[in-house]
Amino acid sequence: MKKISIVLILSLTFINLCKAQKKFPKVNSNFNSKYRKSEEFFKGKFNEPKYKILIRILERELDTIIPEGKSIIINYNQRAPNCHFANADITNVTNKRVQTSSIMSKEHNAIYFFVYTKDAFHKDSHQNDKRFILDHGYLHKTIFTEHKNCKGIFVLKPNGEFLKYYGEDNYMDADAFLKEPIKVKSQKK
Repeated sequence: MKKISIVLILSLTFINLCKAQKKFPKVNSNFNSKYRKSEEFFKGKFNEPKYKILIRILERELDTIIPEGKSIIINYNQRAPNCHFANADITNVTNKRVQTSSIMSKEHNAIYFFVYTKDAFHKDSHQNDKRFILDHGYLHKTIFTEHKNCKGIFVLKPNGEFLKYYGEDNYMDADAFLKEPIKVKSQKK
């Protein structure tokens, strides 16, 4: 009986490993042409009603209150076929990301968050780090809709302008975006 249980457990483990490998058979962890092609960059703007709705949803999803007038920086981790940091020293990478986000937040009147999916690389490390928030699916389905890179960043200004970047070398673009003056509508008199 014990032998049958061990064989059954090993068989189920093997089946699960095979399923996981079919989803992402090989992770590209190099900054090569395939990786560069998977990087994406978007800019846009939410109108005021949509911006207000998004803020309420983000407050619920991130379990926080977002102060009026603050920009928002969301650092996102998910499982994806292109992931340079899949084999990296996660503690070192995380500390650098937090330090960079902290500096950007101070310089640009922003708040920052680190969010990960339940299947993200280094999930165990993120679970044990108070700075990380588990995405229950909303961000994965509505904001970070591309699933080619394991890291992304979403920056939202208080006027509704946003930047979304998929890739691991995203802080220079986010910083440049935050440095751009916020465009304010002129009011008619």
